[in-house]
Amino acid sequence: MQLLLADYGRVVGLDFAHEAVQFARTRCPGEVIQASGDAIPFADGSFDLVTAFGVICQLGLRSDLAALAECYRVLRPGGRVLLRVPAYKWLTAQHDRVAETRQRYGRDEVYRVLEEAGFVVEKCTHANMLLFPAAAAKRLGERIRPPKNRFASDLQPVPAPLNTAFTWLLSAEAPLVRRCNLPYGLSLMALGRKPSETAVAA
Repeated sequence: MQLLLADYGRVVGLDFAHEAVQFARTRCPGEVIQASGDAIPFADGSFDLVTAFGVICQLGLRSDLAALAECYRVLRPGGRVLLRVPAYKWLTAQHDRVAETRQRYGRDEVYRVLEEAGFVVEKCTHANMLLFPAAAAKRLGERIRPPKNRFASDLQPVPAPLNTAFTWLLSAEAPLVRRCNLPYGLSLMALGRKPSETAVAA
């Protein structure tokens, strides 16, 4: 929250889980509240930007459309929503089940649900392209050799040098995303704009 957004104004974090909120409060100096993404406890037109990274795809919400309708409601006219969701249904694996992911998305599905919620889609691109082959191979490999512990996520700490290399690869994608839409990747990112209000002539 603070690293990415604090320079732009007041930042509020939101999470459904009490434990997550308490943990975030120990690490983040900003405001963090407990609430659901499909029942945001703020008035209409409260924000200029709403970010939802790995949110609208979760089972705990009534639906992805309900969550985006709430994003639309709390945004001011001209405000934007920035999404990140997991890509490709055929990549569904144990981590998705453990993380209670309702679905993974195709680009057309992201466009559809944003437009149904009333947004104008300004950009939609895949992300995490450079690490895609290795991650896809691991996910598909689970179908041949399932994990021993079916309740465990595959997200685990990695050695610092490897983490540095992965971070560098992800950072290298940023200039590409600014110039074009990446053709494939583990995730999809989209930017939607709430249309500005227009005056109606009497």
